[in-house]
Amino acid sequence: MTKTKRISWGIVCVISCLLIILLVMSMFSCAAQSSMFYHDGSTVNGVEFYVNQVGRRAFVGMYTWDGSDAGKTIVIPDKVDGMRVDELGGATGIGVPTPFIIQFPESYNIDGYYSGSPDNYHLEEAYTIEEIVFSLHLGKYVEFCESMFIEFTSHPCTTLEDGSKIFYRTSVYVTCDEENKTFYAKEGRLYRREDDSLVDAFYYAN
Repeated sequence: MTKTKRISWGIVCVISCLLIILLVMSMFSCAAQSSMFYHDGSTVNGVEFYVNQVGRRAFVGMYTWDGSDAGKTIVIPDKVDGMRVDELGGATGIGVPTPFIIQFPESYNIDGYYSGSPDNYHLEEAYTIEEIVFSLHLGKYVEFCESMFIEFTSHPCTTLEDGSKIFYRTSVYVTCDEENKTFYAKEGRLYRREDDSLVDAFYYAN
């Protein structure tokens, strides 16, 4: 084999190796974000987490409120099971939405949900809207919080014996770790650092 052919073959090998490395890195990146790799993780202080051991990351699923005043404080830690918690809500398996929601205790007898404010409906029944304020603290690794619905975009309700309804508006007063590079909190509201825009994924406490 001539020297020129050896050099050409060497170049081909180097390029092939680089392409393989890029392919592996791309596959790992996809796996790190794929919902297929998320599964049930720990439940910490009522907060359920879903973890991706390939991507070494986790997201927040449902928070089960026990009905107490102390339970109105929700703390999202920096890590769970050794993995960064970087998202509120997400997807699992083949892409099943797994939103960050607050589950009311059975004592509230929730029997339905109304999308948006009940004031937008022409209800024949008498009704009242009761605001329940939660304190929500976000850890320093949270980057996404758009995968949320149910309690945050609709109103759970219970029907009383006289046929009237009580709608519960779940609102939050948000605080955020000062080391979070994506968000910051001010006066109970969450903002994006890149453009100071308000995150509209929540009902904020008045």
